[in-house]
Amino acid sequence: MQHKPVITADALSPDWMGAAARPLPDRVRSAGQTVSGSSHHDTPVAAPTTSMWRSALRWVRDAAIGLAIITSIPLVVIATRGDVLRLNDSDLSTRIAQVEKLRVLRLPTTSELSPLAAGHLWHATDVTAKHGMFPVHPAAEPAERGWQHASLSDAMFADIGRRDAHLLQSSEVLRAAQGALSASEQQYLRTVAESPIWGDIDRLASAGAVDVIGARYVLPFRADATPVLMPIPRFATTKEIAYAGLSRAAYHLSQGEPERAEHALRSVLSYGFVMLDNGTSAIEGLIGRVMVGIASEGLHTLYTITGNAAGAALTAPITDATSLTLGARDGTTEQRLIAVAGDPTVPRTIRLESLRALAFSSCTNVRGTLLGPSAASDAAFDEARRTLARYPSEVALIELMQDAANRPPGGSEIAAKRDWLLLGAASVASTVLNNPRIQTCTRVLGAYR
Repeated sequence: MQHKPVITADALSPDWMGAAARPLPDRVRSAGQTVSGSSHHDTPVAAPTTSMWRSALRWVRDAAIGLAIITSIPLVVIATRGDVLRLNDSDLSTRIAQVEKLRVLRLPTTSELSPLAAGHLWHATDVTAKHGMFPVHPAAEPAERGWQHASLSDAMFADIGRRDAHLLQSSEVLRAAQGALSASEQQYLRTVAESPIWGDIDRLASAGAVDVIGARYVLPFRADATPVLMPIPRFATTKEIAYAGLSRAAYHLSQGEPERAEHALRSVLSYGFVMLDNGTSAIEGLIGRVMVGIASEGLHTLYTITGNAAGAALTAPITDATSLTLGARDGTTEQRLIAVAGDPTVPRTIRLESLRALAFSSCTNVRGTLLGPSAASDAAFDEARRTLARYPSEVALIELMQDAANRPPGGSEIAAKRDWLLLGAASVASTVLNNPRIQTCTRVLGAYR
């Protein structure tokens, strides 16, 4: 086989090669090259390797700068907006303080129900909404509420306010019961008063203690459970019971039984105090306060009708701004929350709500977000486990609260679309720094906008 001649640079004319045919300057040729004049095969040069390393280093530098910028975005938000995380308990504490004097009207407590049995009864009365990360126990079938099947025509109790087509919501129904009632009005009151649900309500109203969490949720809590997404009861049924209690009392009064009318209203009032004393959130405390208020209004009307001057004075509408002194009002947000959570004179619902807020106190500043909660915060949770928790379920709840900042909410459940870019940056920062608090704090702060 005839080999084709190899065309080399020496065989090409200078016009063809142009500038490439001219010898390279020594400064260029000496840049890491070893040139042999006796061989046409050059030794591999180091210049491309050096260039590759430099490109890689530039890429790493640019990536590091980009990550630093992305990481700084949520930290800037935390630094500038962290102060919005505080417990706004002034209104709730004032409202609770206003009804404390009515505690003397609570029905005597009994040991008929164990705390867990009372919790199951409460759970059946107002079922908690389901959430995937918080499985709830199946609730017993609630007893019948007669008013749900009774209709109020426009002619019935025409001058009395009503909640809907089935339920009156004014204590004026007690005054109406003193007068002449139509047959349909009398039948309506009887239907409400004889509803099977009242047996459960009277038992629950006399409960000494209630294990709400143990009866409501499947324990232990799941590893992915996020406290900020913890479901709570809807409470629509609870308020129905309070308003229906007015009609129940009115029926007994129309039958000439003022003592049974008083018992019916005190049962609703006692149910409200059960919520205040055993609830685990501010909303449960608020609903309990509402129930006490509705019952108090009915009792005031009843005592006025029956000439009970002392009772009427005790239940008179509240006009002053009586409030509780909840711990230290000065100091940092964290110091105030710790003081409220540790104050045994403060209602349990507010103490637990203070702990829930305290868990996010590390989100109020960059240092806490990066390094975690303070020793004082950890000590407050330790103290709560020893003195505030009554059952293993409440210990589990407090431990879940304490770990809240390390459990970022999944998906976009508490995020608006406008925050997706910010939350994306927070997710990257949390992953890079192996710090879930960055993502959690950013999401929680976004919810306060």
